[in-house]
Parts: sequence; C-alpha cells; structure tokens
Amino acid sequence: MNKRNLIKILGSVLFVALFLIFSGSIYYNIKLEDQIYERDLQIKQLIEHTNTIDSIVGYEYDSLSNSFSFSYRLEDGEILTYQQVISENDGLSIHNTNLLIMEIEQRMAITYYEYVLKLLNEKYGFNLKLDSTYNMNPDRTIKSCMVD
Repeated sequence: MNKRNLIKILGSVLFVALFLIFSGSIYYNIKLEDQIYERDLQIKQLIEHTNTIDSIVGYEYDSLSNSFSFSYRLEDGEILTYQQVISENDGLSIHNTNLLIMEIEQRMAITYYEYVLKLLNEKYGFNLKLDSTYNMNPDRTIKSCMVD
C-alpha cells in the first residue's frame, strides 16, 4: 500500500468521524432546544400559577424569626381574617342545617297529604292525586288535585 492510498483512507476516516461528530452535535442540539422549550413552558405555567396564588394568598417573611406568615385576600384585595372565615363557616353551617330541616319538613308534609288523599280515596271512592308540584298549601290542595 502506498502513502497516497493510506492518506486517502485516513482522510476518509477522518471525514466520516467529523461528519458523525457534526451530525451527533446537531442531534443533541435539537434535543437540548426541545428541553429548553419544555422548561420555558413549565416556568411560564408556574409563574401564572404563582401570580394567581399571590393574588389570593399574601405572605410576609420575618427575617428575625426566619419564618413566613400567610394571609388570604378577598376578591377586592382586602385581607381575610380568621374571624371572617369562622363567621362564614358558621353561616354556611346554619344555612345548610336550615335547608335540611326544610327538606325534612317538606317530605313529612308530602307523606302526610299523600296519606290523607289515600284515606279520602278509600272512604269516599274518590280518585284524587297530588299534581307534579306537590303543592302543600291546605286551601289549595283540593284545587291542585286531579280527578281521573
């Protein structure tokens, strides 16, 4: 083998090696760009979430005690106090209890009027039924009943 052929073979090997290195660097460059894009997208989403949380939750850092204190804000930016939260919770509990009592009373009234209609139907041979609105007003009960 002569020198010229050896130089051509070494040149070809060097060219292929450089081409492979160049192709590999382009491939990894594209992968890194995709990762950077994904990272930037996640950072953008985190910033949006943080801004949303910051609009609701206020916090202060106390450097002396090395601690954070948090406060919550209402829609108008006013700081929500613990007493307001307790009052709101108590109000909701009372409201829910009242709704439950009303529902029980309505069910009892419907059952009562259905029983009375059953007795009237059996005793006098009527065929009275409550309409679909279950109107429980005593002076309108007969008006709200339908005869088959």
